[in-house]
Amino acid sequence: MRHKHKVAPDDYREEFGMLRATPLIDDDLSEHLSAAAKRRLLDDEYKAEVQSRCRDNATALKGTSHGMTRAGKAALAKRNTEANVEYLRKQAPKVAKILRDKKTLLDVVRDIGMSAVTAKKIVAMGEASYSKKIALVVGTQRRVASRLRNRGAAG
Repeated sequence: MRHKHKVAPDDYREEFGMLRATPLIDDDLSEHLSAAAKRRLLDDEYKAEVQSRCRDNATALKGTSHGMTRAGKAALAKRNTEANVEYLRKQAPKVAKILRDKKTLLDVVRDIGMSAVTAKKIVAMGEASYSKKIALVVGTQRRVASRLRNRGAAG
């Protein structure tokens, strides 16, 4: 895709609203390419040639940054940061609602499986409100209520 159409796969997926994990070739072509690769790897001569090329490449790249320039690394870091911010912004409404309704980061962890650290990043971005003092009070109230329930069940 990148070479023939001059479009990066991630850009194509983004433009058409596709998930990053969505393949850009159909199942039949994927199966055909997979079968062809497996047939080639059963050929001992081909396999030896590929292994030799891999060893040569590894030797040539040893001690280098694997061919990625500083600018390339910076661009990759920027793209990853932007993707992370986009993810956080998409998750922010869910986190904001949980924190508004239930008040604690533990509820975010339990309800949507997001780590407390990630939820705190959303709060730091100003996309949700969180008060540690209120969360401590709510947590204490829940523990007291749980103990009372447990005592009632035991007695």
